[in-house]
Amino acid sequence: MEGCLLRPVVSRPSLKLCTIAKTPSRIGTVWRCRAAGKIEDESMSDPLLNDCPVPLDQQPVQELKYLQDAFLFNWATLPVPDFATRLAIVFAGFFGGIGLPVSAVTFDPSTEPIQCVVAASAGSLVVVLVTVIRLYLGWSHVGDRLLSATVEYEETGWYDGQIWVKTPQVLTRDRLEGNYTVKPAINRLKATLLTVSGAAALSVVLLSSLPGVSTASAVSDFDVAGTVGVQAKSNEEYWEIASKYEPMDPEDLESFIDHMRIKN
Repeated sequence: MEGCLLRPVVSRPSLKLCTIAKTPSRIGTVWRCRAAGKIEDESMSDPLLNDCPVPLDQQPVQELKYLQDAFLFNWATLPVPDFATRLAIVFAGFFGGIGLPVSAVTFDPSTEPIQCVVAASAGSLVVVLVTVIRLYLGWSHVGDRLLSATVEYEETGWYDGQIWVKTPQVLTRDRLEGNYTVKPAINRLKATLLTVSGAAALSVVLLSSLPGVSTASAVSDFDVAGTVGVQAKSNEEYWEIASKYEPMDPEDLESFIDHMRIKN
C-alpha cells in the first residue's frame, strides 16, 4: 500500500524482571534482586540466624514479631480509637460482669446508687490498669533488648546463660526497630497508665467523700445485745435477748437473773 511505511521487525531480548547477582557477605550468601529492589537470603532471611548462637525465639527482632502478632500485646500498635475501644471493652466487661454485682452487695443500689456505681467503676479501672501495666512490661522488655548492644540468651536452659555481642549491622537494625516501632508504643502506654491511674484514684476519693446512708432504723436485737448497758434497758432485757443467740437452760437463766438482781 502506498503511503504506508513498512518497518522491519527487530527482535529484542526478553526483559527480565530482575537481575540476579550472587554477592558474598559476612552473614552468608545473599541473592540480590536489583530490579525489584529487594534482597532474598536463601539461607536465612534474618541476618541473626546465620552464624549466630542466639536461638530463634530469643532474638530481639523475633520477639518483636511475636509481640506484634500476640493477642493483647498487639493492642499497643493499633490506631488510638481501636486501642481505646479495646480498653473500654475490658472496663465494661468487668463492670457489668463482676464489679457491679459485687458492689451491689456492699451498697444498696436502691438507696445508694451513686456509691454503688462509683465503687464498681473503681474496681473496673483497677483491672484496666493491670492490663495496661502488663502491656507496658512486655513492650519495655523487648525495647530494652532491641536497644542493647548485647543479647542475653540461654542455650538450653536457665543454667547456661550466655551473652552475644551484636554486629554493627544488627545493632543498627535493632535500634531502628526500637526507636521507630517500640518507643511510640511505650509512650502511648505511659500516657494510658497516667490517665487510668488518675481516674482510679479520683474514683476512690469520690467514693470516700460520698455520705453513707444511716442504718439506725435497721438496728436488730443482735445489735442491742452487742452493746451491753447502752442499748439494753436492763440486765433482764439483755439476757433475754442474748438467750436467743446463745440458748441457756431455763433454770440456769432464771437463777442467773436472780443473781444479777441481788448483785445490783
